[in-house]
Amino acid sequence: MARNRILYGLAVLACLAFSMAYKENISAVILAAVLIYPILAALTTFILSKLVKAEFSKSDILAEKGTHFELVINVKNGFILPCVPMELVCDLPDEDTGLAAEKKIFVTLPPFGKARLAMNCMNRYRGKYSFLVKKISVFDPLRIIRITKKEKSVLNAVFVPRRLNVPDVSCFCESENFIAKRQSAADNKEDFSHVRDYIPGESVQLVHWKLTAKQGDLMLKQFDSVFDRKALILCDFGCSRERDPLLCADTVIETAIAFAKMFLDENILTDVDFGQTAELSCRISNHAEYENFFELMSVISPKSETSDFCSLLDKNVGGESVLVIVTASLTDDIILRANKLAAEESVFVAYINLSGKSLESSLENERFMLFNIRGAGQDYLTEAVHEALE
Repeated sequence: MARNRILYGLAVLACLAFSMAYKENISAVILAAVLIYPILAALTTFILSKLVKAEFSKSDILAEKGTHFELVINVKNGFILPCVPMELVCDLPDEDTGLAAEKKIFVTLPPFGKARLAMNCMNRYRGKYSFLVKKISVFDPLRIIRITKKEKSVLNAVFVPRRLNVPDVSCFCESENFIAKRQSAADNKEDFSHVRDYIPGESVQLVHWKLTAKQGDLMLKQFDSVFDRKALILCDFGCSRERDPLLCADTVIETAIAFAKMFLDENILTDVDFGQTAELSCRISNHAEYENFFELMSVISPKSETSDFCSLLDKNVGGESVLVIVTASLTDDIILRANKLAAEESVFVAYINLSGKSLESSLENERFMLFNIRGAGQDYLTEAVHEALE
């Protein structure tokens, strides 16, 4: 644009020299036209700037991360003159990551014209993001006048985590510690809250034999929730050395969601705690609470620099039948505490190891079960579980 102004200035000087050398009417008309043009251009461009609009076709998008979605911007020219061109300054998804990045889009519109700008995008990370149309700039045909106005069209996008599954759930939900805790509850408490029908595959330790003999169907004793099977999931984002900390944090969250869903399907009361990283904890006892937990995990912003996971371990564990530790940093302190806790309850350590590197030390003799998750996604979680169960 600066070059156009320089060229136009040279043209004005040339017309001035021409009118001085040839004192004819035509030279005066040309000089007048050249001098008047910027005034008319500024006026028409100002009016044009007031009559152009650019906005997203919708204000909200909900999509699973890693899937494609369409982003549409509607542009309109309400003036009798064309836009040649119009420049949009927007925060739009980056091609590689999907995160918001500033981009410039040039659009040419005829008089009273409209345009639909459709972009196929994808976001690699879960979370809540805002995409913006921030500024609109219009130019005169010679591009020596530029008028910019602020435009605030916002698209709020939420990308939810993937719903992964933990395979071979029977080994988790019928572990010796689970059965022992439930049997201990039955031995130490004479009264129970209610009975229910037996579900095939459940342990027969709590069958109400008298009522079963009377009714002819297997009936199970149900005690107060304090004696029910319980699980605790502790999430640690730690000080991961991964090159992609966002993907690492996502994998921690998706793994926690997978274990929470598994325990819910097995009617196990589950607590999920993120400690100081997110300053929140969640209890999951039914599908509604699970969905609320899932929605929260879509927008949670971990602050790994403030976490003290070992203190969280020392503070919150105790009384559960199963403890699941999801960590991006498998330190000696975590190994020591997990091994100690495994003497009293079933302990599983899900290590988010996106680098794929081998473990520095062998953990074959430890009491807890280790899942070495070497990548993000369902295939890597399944592979880690099968490898741990071999």
